Amino acid sequence: MRLLILGGTRFMGFALARLLVDTGHDVTVSSHRPENAPRGVHTHGGERGKAIASLSQERPFDVVVDFTAYDADSAEQAIEAFSGACYFLISSIWVAKLRRGMLADTPVPFGVSAPHYLPEVTRKYIEGKAGAEFQARKAHSNGRLSVALRLPIVWGLNDHTGRLDYYRQRVTDGAEQILVDGGSNYVQLGWSEDMVGAIARLITVEAHELPPLLEGLQENRLTVLELNALIADAEGVKARPVAVSKDILAREFPAFLDHEPLWREEALSVSKANLFSVTGWVPHELRDWLVNLVRQVPLRLTDDGLRAEELAFLRRYGHA
Repeated sequence: MRLLILGGTRFMGFALARLLVDTGHDVTVSSHRPENAPRGVHTHGGERGKAIASLSQERPFDVVVDFTAYDADSAEQAIEAFSGACYFLISSIWVAKLRRGMLADTPVPFGVSAPHYLPEVTRKYIEGKAGAEFQARKAHSNGRLSVALRLPIVWGLNDHTGRLDYYRQRVTDGAEQILVDGGSNYVQLGWSEDMVGAIARLITVEAHELPPLLEGLQENRLTVLELNALIADAEGVKARPVAVSKDILAREFPAFLDHEPLWREEALSVSKANLFSVTGWVPHELRDWLVNLVRQVPLRLTDDGLRAEELAFLRRYGHA
């Protein structure tokens, strides 16, 4: 099978390209940094729009996996340029959180606005992905095999986001740490190897009569407090969480809320249009893969000054 991955040089895109090559597929990766692609793939560098125009003139692709469509126009361009290919848009489960009470596989109308309490960059990202999903659904309604994959927050090897390291750094330095509202909100995480394995199976084996939208959730919800304790246990240390309300933080330490990666998360119910149910891929238990990940991957320390501000804030309130 001949596949094109738009954005295949970081984290999941890289892992998917490598897996597909290792299983015998002809894979092309298009990226701003083609030199970072895994061995064995064909590469195409440059700006996305120009790359798509150039690649569309080559021998047709069977499948296009699009990690870099962040709005309706970019998705539409790829869908039209590779009209003979199955199109898989990598989207985000955050799109389902545009409205409270939405199900994980609920389509979002084009042009819907994200809640104003979210940071501007997050609002722009969600609204853009919702627009890209609209184009994928539109193509599907016109008879094209076009599927949007809503993925949750994913952790794993070579994760560039730093979300896991954020918590690891705070539990391993021996000091107390702020958990927003005590870390009482629920999160759902996915492991990159499970996500990539299920996606590879979907696009190479199961690509027929699929719904226009699939979500990649698992029934593994746990609170941020529980997650923090699990990370500390894997590090062999004792967590020292301090509950601080989001209202106090919003008033006195808003920078913390801007950088804390999980305090806005809320769990959603797994739907019938579920990536793992459709493919039959059985994901690993969260506790197992997370503990192994923490123990095997060196901690990447950051020195952005936020941790020092956090400790100063706690001292003012009689902690740390």
